[in-house]
Amino acid sequence: FSFPRHYWLLSTEIQPLIFTSVNLFVSFSTINILLLLISSSPCKFIQPSQTKPKLKKT
Repeated sequence: FSFPRHYWLLSTEIQPLIFTSVNLFVSFSTINILLLLISSSPCKFIQPSQTKPKLKKT
């Protein structure tokens, strides 16, 4: 019964690595989606910043 124990230890050691890698992949994909959204619609982010100074000047 030494092989199953060794396999169990390996699986418990590999599980956190898989979990962290999945978390990194998900965070990376969400950052990419956010960057795509910002680059695809820059007017939405630029217009408020341009209208605010105009309102302050007037």
